[in-house]
Amino acid sequence: MACALAAILVPHSLKADPAFELSVRSERRSALYHANEEIPFTISLKHKDASPVPESVTLHWKLSADGCPPVREGDVTLVRGVATLPGRLDRPGFLQCLVTGSAGGEKLRALGGAAVDPEKIAPTQTMPDDFDAFWNAKKAELAKVPLDAKMTPVPWKDSRIEAFDIRANCIGVPVSGYFARPRGAKPKSLPAILSLHGAGVDSSWLGFAAEWATTVETPLLPP
Repeated sequence: MACALAAILVPHSLKADPAFELSVRSERRSALYHANEEIPFTISLKHKDASPVPESVTLHWKLSADGCPPVREGDVTLVRGVATLPGRLDRPGFLQCLVTGSAGGEKLRALGGAAVDPEKIAPTQTMPDDFDAFWNAKKAELAKVPLDAKMTPVPWKDSRIEAFDIRANCIGVPVSGYFARPRGAKPKSLPAILSLHGAGVDSSWLGFAAEWATTVETPLLPP
């Protein structure tokens, strides 16, 4: 699981207190790979009360670079709750593995990923000549605004999740977003995922933050 602060969101229906736990993890704990290197993902299905899972479960997988086309997809059968799916990315970026399906009448969804030569990811556009000057001026202006952050609890249908509306002062008008975390999560025990608005104007949706907080189970790595 992970804490998540979301600004642009996609709703997703989650069943409270599910019986099964589905996870997707790269073979390496660091999740760091090189271009054209095979990236094995381990798909694991467990029953929360430690009882045996079905002998075989067929799930659907999708492999993509950052969730964008082109997308490779297919089906994989878990034998006694485990399967390995090979992936590969031919350029620097992030390989995403999304697995969905059902078991025992319960909908399942898990997301895993790996970084491929992340230090070699290059900008896709040319930086404007006044880029640094513009942002340095804006950051100096923002530094004069008291943060005055407020964190207000908001209800969410999944009892495993604590959700909050976070608002802070900014230049002109406040900024806000939703924050979701596993209930009872300890500080610094989980990674944080920040999801920002893309192009256009839209409102924040709590569902996406809650979804990240229930489907991503990457442990916090030591520095």
